[in-house]
Amino acid sequence: MMQSGASPLASYAANGFAPELVADFIREKYFVNEVATTFAGMIDYTGGLSTMADSDGVLKWAPHNDVDSPAAPATQNIVVVVGAKHTVEMTGSGSVTLSGAGSGSVTAGSPVEVTATTTTLTLTVVGTVSAMWSYRSDLGGMVDNPDTGSSYVPVQGFLPRRGNHKWNGTAWVNAGLKIESAAATNLIPYSDLSGGWGEDRSTLSYNAAVSPDGTANATLLTEDTTPNNNHGCIELVSAPSSTSAVVFSVYLKTNGRRYAQLRVNDDAANVGGSANSYNVVVDLQTAAITGTGTSRGTVSVPVSGVEDIGNGWVRAYIGLTKFSGSVRTDIQVFLSNSPNYSANPTYTGDGVSGAYIYGAQLEVGSVPSSYMPTNGAEATRIAQTASIAGAKMPAYTNAVSIALKGDMTGATATPVQWQADASNLIKQAAASSTFTFAQETAGTLDTVVGGSFTAGVNTAFNIASRHGSTFINGAADGTALTADTTPTAITDLSATAFKIADIGPMSIAQVLVWPEDIGNTGIEEASA
Repeated sequence: MMQSGASPLASYAANGFAPELVADFIREKYFVNEVATTFAGMIDYTGGLSTMADSDGVLKWAPHNDVDSPAAPATQNIVVVVGAKHTVEMTGSGSVTLSGAGSGSVTAGSPVEVTATTTTLTLTVVGTVSAMWSYRSDLGGMVDNPDTGSSYVPVQGFLPRRGNHKWNGTAWVNAGLKIESAAATNLIPYSDLSGGWGEDRSTLSYNAAVSPDGTANATLLTEDTTPNNNHGCIELVSAPSSTSAVVFSVYLKTNGRRYAQLRVNDDAANVGGSANSYNVVVDLQTAAITGTGTSRGTVSVPVSGVEDIGNGWVRAYIGLTKFSGSVRTDIQVFLSNSPNYSANPTYTGDGVSGAYIYGAQLEVGSVPSSYMPTNGAEATRIAQTASIAGAKMPAYTNAVSIALKGDMTGATATPVQWQADASNLIKQAAASSTFTFAQETAGTLDTVVGGSFTAGVNTAFNIASRHGSTFINGAADGTALTADTTPTAITDLSATAFKIADIGPMSIAQVLVWPEDIGNTGIEEASA
């Protein structure tokens, strides 16, 4: 038993027990066997380029560096995205000459940003350059590397989304480490609506207002004065020809019209209209869904929701499961003068009212993932993983306790997966609005199910579990469930990698592990 008073980790103690392992992604504190370490010293991460909200609430790129050997740089070519902005920085007494996709001369303290015209940017080192780095800087730019406190990333590659922030209704708060375990692709070629989108008794005006990324690139949808007709815009998107679920998400802000109606049409044959059509009405002032409806066909597994992201902006989403053989998905945004659903939201426009639109995204899945901007082609974010190597996990004999807090998006998630093989594991999972705490030893599975959550976007959770050779129990939000006392053994997973946010989009705030049973009182305190 490790008493909290003898530990530097007393503030994390539960029922008098101090954990041996702490990953506090909010305060950036990490301990292995009570010894302080760093994020990189504890967490094994894989992932690619992705977006996140910074502490100022601005949508930015997560820290990354496209340069090979940034601490010992040499002349090289880097791959860039046509039409996107990229910035090059350096230190030293020399300079870096840019050519190919852009031009300029970079010196210490004087970075150069280019809008790429081709896919290759040449960086020519002149004189003494001690460090060189390049990153994508459109949107709101790039979040600073939390380890350097600047834009410098000392390795080539992509860093995790530490310090991802979310809007709590009054302020932007640190949500911790954001992980999206599934790859995703934005199927809309022009997410800023600058190409392919059709105007329906309305006008699209580009670069009309400051968007969630902090730049003046939001599109304004303005109704015309046509009487008794719908006013909006539409995009026809090639989507998977299967029965997969798809979800459309978009950022919206009122400019005279309080309500917007989103529609997804599943075009099964690409002729004769849609096979099914699902609609939701969004209140842009209160960030609420005020109406839903099916304007055609029988909608399979409809989903919808809306998230307040501050400064008058909301992110709304709508989705369904496509019919077999479907070859196209139509997505529409209508203006509306009513909170109620209508198959055709018709009214006489005034010629000036409308709404701002930003970040249109259509992807496979039932919940929206983080925004992936496009400019003429689809954009993909690869899957991300986060784990703690078995060698860094506490060794235990007949009991172990685990606490984890964060937020999740969707109805299904696996915050913890500690698994040696198909017959030996410890897991914390969420599905169908309840939590499941599980342990399996030599093929014998024991579970405790309980607690509750409401599926949505950034749903907060706070859970803990205790696992032993004669028991298993869990707790959610400070309340312990009823223990299962039928186990007769517990597998030793001490040398096995501990996976965090194994399934589902999540932001993890904290992970605690005790190599002992902290009791029902302990898991209640740890999950409170």
